[in-house]
Amino acid sequence: MSIQYTIREISTSSVTVDYDDGSWAVVPINSLMTRQDIEVLIGDFQPKNGFNSVDDVPFSVGESGECLTSFDRLLKTKQEEILKEEEEEKNRLFTYSEIRAQNYPPLGDQLDALYWARQGDDTILQQIDQEIQNVKSQYPKDMTPMTKEDLTQSGLIP
Repeated sequence: MSIQYTIREISTSSVTVDYDDGSWAVVPINSLMTRQDIEVLIGDFQPKNGFNSVDDVPFSVGESGECLTSFDRLLKTKQEEILKEEEEEKNRLFTYSEIRAQNYPPLGDQLDALYWARQGDDTILQQIDQEIQNVKSQYPKDMTPMTKEDLTQSGLIP
């Protein structure tokens, strides 16, 4: 569900936002935030259904505590996403076709070799073909998919 809002006031540390239901909020911002980050906070700050009574509010007058700022929560979330992506990449299995594609001679070199072969000199093409054959031999179709770490430990990639 989308939230309709209008920016009423802007300062270097906050934006005052009016919502379509008549409510408003002062949303803290900082220079490290993007427009999208600020819009997330604008959505978070929109007053939702209030409590039926003050007794229902889960705080007491004089109570103190500690919590993360919205920015720190956002930063923590982004750090967790990066760590998750790094872990997924670490455990990603590479197939023979992916490994071959990374190790074949560059396409430009292959095209250049074909050009020279059409001109009567197939020396470069023979070298390219040998490199391709070496890659195919080193990474056969029946090889078991491996992680980058496995490939490095097995000496298949430096």
